[in-house]
Amino acid sequence: MAASMTGDEVFGILKTIIVGALRVPPDQVHREANLFVDLDAESIDLVDIRFQIEEKFGFRIEQEQFASSLGAGEQFDVQKSFTVERVVAFVMEQLSVQDSQ
Repeated sequence: MAASMTGDEVFGILKTIIVGALRVPPDQVHREANLFVDLDAESIDLVDIRFQIEEKFGFRIEQEQFASSLGAGEQFDVQKSFTVERVVAFVMEQLSVQDSQ
């Protein structure tokens, strides 16, 4: 995948991944949706989502890297900050890094 993907393209792919992994209706997956609060994700679901992101976008994700991109160690609960939009931003950043190498 190229860094030239738009946020909307990345969101479309992530939406498909999330719908499949969490078995939720597509209309529930929007950028502001929180994976834990709104979509009832559990920790094991994130492992599946992470592996699918790696497969679809062609880069490796370290567990710590994924968590830190969502604010681990900051003054808020990571689960509360785990929105679809933050995952989109993470993937866009990784694609940009990958493209610059």
